Amino acid sequence: TSGQGERRRDQWTKQKDKQKKNLIGKVMFLKIPLGCPDRMLTRIEPWLGWIFGAAGFLLWLVLLLYTGVQVAPEWDRFVSSAGQVVAPGNWIRVVAMYALLKVFHEFGHGLATKRFGGPVPDWGVQMLAFITPLAFVDASASWKFSSKWKRIIVSAAGMYVEVAVACLCILGWLHTQPGALNTSLHSTVIAATVVTLLFNANPLMRFDGYYILLDFLGIPNLGTKGQHFLKWFGKRYLLGMKDLPMPP
Repeated sequence: TSGQGERRRDQWTKQKDKQKKNLIGKVMFLKIPLGCPDRMLTRIEPWLGWIFGAAGFLLWLVLLLYTGVQVAPEWDRFVSSAGQVVAPGNWIRVVAMYALLKVFHEFGHGLATKRFGGPVPDWGVQMLAFITPLAFVDASASWKFSSKWKRIIVSAAGMYVEVAVACLCILGWLHTQPGALNTSLHSTVIAATVVTLLFNANPLMRFDGYYILLDFLGIPNLGTKGQHFLKWFGKRYLLGMKDLPMPP
């Protein structure tokens, strides 16, 4: 429409003003950019981009099935060893393996974006409360993809890669003796499965699972609609405002 450009500029200005005021967010989630990875991903995509195609997905399923068959006889030992992974003496190792795992996670988002023709202009490290260094990549170009399935693949790419890494780590855990390497492999598996399920795959948090769900349902402003509904629910059933109409 004729006024769309003006509205977008006003919205952009408001968002910039909010970012300037949100000093706590800048301190707690400090971002350290490391440049533009687009040229590197362009060179790598012909070699690794196929993992997000049909052949790569089939190979991923075979790896998943093979790992399940291999770990099934050792499942009790695997579960009993989880206590050692989360012991206080191993917390530094767990944080280190989690940070390394997130590098693969974000690389998956970037590579999937590049495979479908989107630019990846930025990546870097985000310090979570000055404690945990986490990788980040700008895969927002995928929002312009006309196919919702391509957008879903980009959103799921990080978890897709994490599951593959977890399978390889399980196979490594099965063939190593108890020690630092064995515990590190176990820690990586826990981070790539349990932590990913609780956070990245959770559609109630604005991470990968949320964006997969809104693309699948075709509701871009799903979070906003959810907030409006919760406000209406609270006013109607907790405050007794019976005449309040339900939001669309």
